[in-house]
Amino acid sequence: MTTSATASRLYARALAEARPYWPHLATILAVGLAWLPIALLMPLPVKLVVDGVLGGQPLPGWLAALLPDSAAESRDTLLGVAAAMGVGLAFLSGAHTYLDWLLRDWVAERMVLEFRGRMLLSGLALHPTSHDRGSQEPVQRITNDAPALQWTALYGIIPMIVAGTSLAGVLAVVSMLSTKLAVVALVTSVPLIALIHWNQNRLRDRWHGVREQEAAALSVVHEALGAGRLVTTFGAERREAHRFVEAARRGLKARTGVIRVEGLLGLALGLSTALGTTAILVMGVRDVQAGFLSVGDLLLVIGYVGQLYQPLQQIGTHITGQQRALVSAERAFAVVDTPPAVADRPDARPLGHARGEVSFEGVGFGYDDRQPVLAGVSFAVPAGSRVGIVGRTGSGKTTLVNLLIRQFDPTGGRIRLDGVDMRDWRLADLRRQFAVVSQEPVLFSTTIRDNIAYADPGASFERVVAA
Repeated sequence: MTTSATASRLYARALAEARPYWPHLATILAVGLAWLPIALLMPLPVKLVVDGVLGGQPLPGWLAALLPDSAAESRDTLLGVAAAMGVGLAFLSGAHTYLDWLLRDWVAERMVLEFRGRMLLSGLALHPTSHDRGSQEPVQRITNDAPALQWTALYGIIPMIVAGTSLAGVLAVVSMLSTKLAVVALVTSVPLIALIHWNQNRLRDRWHGVREQEAAALSVVHEALGAGRLVTTFGAERREAHRFVEAARRGLKARTGVIRVEGLLGLALGLSTALGTTAILVMGVRDVQAGFLSVGDLLLVIGYVGQLYQPLQQIGTHITGQQRALVSAERAFAVVDTPPAVADRPDARPLGHARGEVSFEGVGFGYDDRQPVLAGVSFAVPAGSRVGIVGRTGSGKTTLVNLLIRQFDPTGGRIRLDGVDMRDWRLADLRRQFAVVSQEPVLFSTTIRDNIAYADPGASFERVVAA
């Protein structure tokens, strides 16, 4: 089961991955926190109209200090001030929402784009046999799980900080108006916090199951399409379609279960919010009747209570959504963290142009421990020689070539180039020494020129034409 410690580790990792964007994240956080004063001022025009314009009551000292002196002398002036304040706050609210959305979207898209590039590099460095099997798991993770970086580092942590700050600010203002109602609001928010905490690990574990089922269904599609000729030859189209539907149905069942839990949590949050608001409204009306609060103060408190529960609901919504994002983040980080099949040694040597002397010394290799492909292979090829390797299908000819260019390293023995163990040369320099014509022709979806010059992207047009 995924623990809260694991969640904290994933959030920390997401922030580490987003390190180049920390200044942008700080700006987004500052913009988010700028919403608090706007939110606290939003209910004030209603209080001005109800108490000052309609009720004719004197303005509280703290509110009178915010307004021009002429506002307190004329109800019409006060009404105009309230109307102007309402329009101004509406404009500020809209401008804040637009700026916040623009910044978040700009940073999020660029963050995920760079992260996808890193995931692709890591995926290409996996063992070549994983590519040969055509597994769609890395593809699915790069496509579907990479956006989890923005949902954890950007849309997860920052809204939680903003919501928590808003919660503290609103509670402080409500306590200034009525300590009793502030206590009631705080006490009625406890069930919300308990519900959120109780469900987060439960939801995350369920989303793990959903992602596994979706990956299984996708692998069925890839297998069937990759072996399409074989499937049609044996008339197995309906069988493969049925296999996919069954796998997809299991994924649908798992996803439906998660959505049901999320829906019930949302219902419970809404009900708790309604009960808390109702309790505060009833007690507030009693205080108005007893002369402890004005009608405007009650409306002000109700407005703030709505803003009090809104951050709690936002926290609840974000935490339920974050469980899905944390599962995806864990899967995405697993791709980035997978060690490459072949890597440079710390003291790898540069290689300019090799003479070409190659020797295999007791080389052994197997794709698994049970069935070796090569065992004790030894031979030497002098520089400038031409050598042909012949043998039946599956005897290891392609494996020899793949070992030569370090697609993977031998499990026994060693290979030398110009008297130096291949693993001591820099990998990129080593592979530039070889020209390889693959058994299977591959065309990338780019220009003909780019395909011809794939091994040397900087080749001149004349060299491409000559080739």
